[in-house]
Amino acid sequence: MDVIYPPLMRACAKIGCAETPIATVGLRYDERIVVVGPLLSEADPNLLELCRRHSDRLTPPVGWQRLDLTPASGPIPASSAEQLTA
Repeated sequence: MDVIYPPLMRACAKIGCAETPIATVGLRYDERIVVVGPLLSEADPNLLELCRRHSDRLTPPVGWQRLDLTPASGPIPASSAEQLTA
């Protein structure tokens, strides 16, 4: 007998927040850039997923810049994760 599991619900990475994520956040360490992009179609364990409130309030560390790549459209393919960390 095969066991069928329901799909995992994605939630904001901020501790204590159960809101649905709308953005994927990656870090470009060599350029000191925090990249905020649209939610990827598949979760990537190397990237953060944030809800609208936490995405809007995200501030980069001192000496870093924020690059916002979020369009008004929906999720993008998982292969686009390179833009967030490249």
